[in-house]
Amino acid sequence: MGSSVPVAHDLTVSSSAPTANLNNTATPQTATFFSDSTNTVIPTNTSLIGGGTAGTASFPNVTANVSLNGSASTTPTGTLTYAWCVLAGQQPDATRFPASIPVCPTKTAASLSSSLTMVVRASGAYGVQLTVDNGSGTPATASKTVTVTVTGGTSFQTIVNTVTGAAFTCSGCHVYSSPSVVNTAAQIGSAPPWDNATLSDGTTLYQRIRQRTNIASPASSLLLVCPHSGCGGMAAQADFSSQLSGTIYDQFLQWISHGAPPGN
Repeated sequence: MGSSVPVAHDLTVSSSAPTANLNNTATPQTATFFSDSTNTVIPTNTSLIGGGTAGTASFPNVTANVSLNGSASTTPTGTLTYAWCVLAGQQPDATRFPASIPVCPTKTAASLSSSLTMVVRASGAYGVQLTVDNGSGTPATASKTVTVTVTGGTSFQTIVNTVTGAAFTCSGCHVYSSPSVVNTAAQIGSAPPWDNATLSDGTTLYQRIRQRTNIASPASSLLLVCPHSGCGGMAAQADFSSQLSGTIYDQFLQWISHGAPPGN
């Protein structure tokens, strides 16, 4: 009998699965926020303890555009479609200021375009997820944290840190830590509460501060005018001077000038 000769076989495994890639989505992205032509309306009162309803205050809601790009994704076969979502718990405030794309696992409708504009209502970090599909039955995903910063670098968290912080504190007149303290009408002689909490009338600190900003004419905002020049029962505050470079006044003006968005 002749000896057997081993035969070598080359086995090539072909994968048709696509690859999702978000390398072309920039982070951080700097944005100026603009009015979206809708408004928030909040109640106002005539005294610190809600002694009489003064009516309501209205201020424009703001948004900014964030560019998402999945063009670095690849496929060995077929044509890619792209769908997007925000990872659960990975945006500044999904309840009050949700992004325009849905929370995963819900996704945007599949599109042939590799790019998408996500409209955001707050600065901060957004965990976005891209799903690409080429029809092979094995879609691929990629995730990335996209940080949105306000032009100039001053966020609402900067404002919060200032009005409640030790370096320049407003607690002498503005922070009461009482659930009975409610949102006072502008310039009625009662200081609005700067507690970083939702008060008994349902207003939040952001709403109470935004009530006193004017994004169409930032320098006329009561948030600037009152501590700088005095108003109602408030005297001018020396630490708030607009005559010094890099002052608190400059930070507040910068934030208002770029839309006064919520977020961090």
